[in-house]
Amino acid sequence: MLQSVGGVGRSGGGGGGGDDDAATADGEGRDELAWAAASVGLAGKDANGEVSGKAEDQGAKREEEEEEDNEKDDEYDDENEGSDEEGDEVFLDVPQVSRDKLLIPPLNFAMVAKGVFRSGYPNAKNFSFIKHLKIRTMICMSAEEAKELKIGEENREFVALNGIRLLRFPLEGQKEPFSQMSHDTIRRALREVLDVRNHPVLIHCDKGKHRTGTIVGCLRKLQGYALSGIFQEYSRFCKQSVRLLDHQLMEFFTMDFTPEERLFLPSWLPVD
Repeated sequence: MLQSVGGVGRSGGGGGGGDDDAATADGEGRDELAWAAASVGLAGKDANGEVSGKAEDQGAKREEEEEEDNEKDDEYDDENEGSDEEGDEVFLDVPQVSRDKLLIPPLNFAMVAKGVFRSGYPNAKNFSFIKHLKIRTMICMSAEEAKELKIGEENREFVALNGIRLLRFPLEGQKEPFSQMSHDTIRRALREVLDVRNHPVLIHCDKGKHRTGTIVGCLRKLQGYALSGIFQEYSRFCKQSVRLLDHQLMEFFTMDFTPEERLFLPSWLPVD
C-alpha cells in the first residue's frame, strides 16, 4: 500500500498515475491554503502569494483616509499655532459692568411687606438697586443731621435727581438709661409708611438694626403678629445686641387711624 501527498490512499499502479495523483494533491493543497488565508484575512494575497486587486483597492482607500486625517490635523495646528506654548496665558473676554449698573442692596436690606422695605443707611453703590425697586419714598430714622454726613449729602442729591420723597423722623437709640424712643415720632413715621400713596417705601436708620427694627416691630404689632415672632425678627437683624427697652416699646405699642387714613392703608394691614 502507498499513501499520496494529499493523504489519499491508493493501490500501486503505473508511474504516470502516481504523477497525476501528486499534481492533484498539490492543487488541492493550494486551494485549501487560499481558503484559510481568506478566512483569517491574511494580507489579501491569493494562493500564489500575490496581492489581489481587491486588496489593492482597500489599501489605496486607507491611504486616502490617512491623507485626509493628516490634512485636518495640519489645519487644526495652523489655527491654534502658539496657543499651547509654555508660558502663554489665556484671558476670558468677560464684559465689564459699570458701577451704576450693579445692583447692590444696602446693609441689612429686607422686604417687610408688599411695598415696604427696610435697610441700613444707603450709600452711592446702592443707588442703582434703589432705582431698580422704583422706591417712591425714603424714611430716615437716624438722629444725626444728614447734612453733616457725606453719605447724607449723596442721598439728598440722589433723591432730588430721581423724584424720591425723603422724610426724616429722628430717633435716639434706646441705650438705657440715657435715651428712649418717642412713641409719637414712631406713630408719625408709621402713618407715612402705611400710606399706600408713598409706596414703594424704604425705612432705614444707620445700620438697619435697632431703630428700624423697632419701627418694623411696631408695624408687626399692628398686623397682629405674636410677640415671639416680633422679637425673633428683631433679633435676626440685631444679632447679639438686643435691647430690652426696644422689646418693651414694641410690646405696649398702640396706634389708631382716622377715617381718612384708613382709606389709604394697605390691604395686608387688618383694621377693625
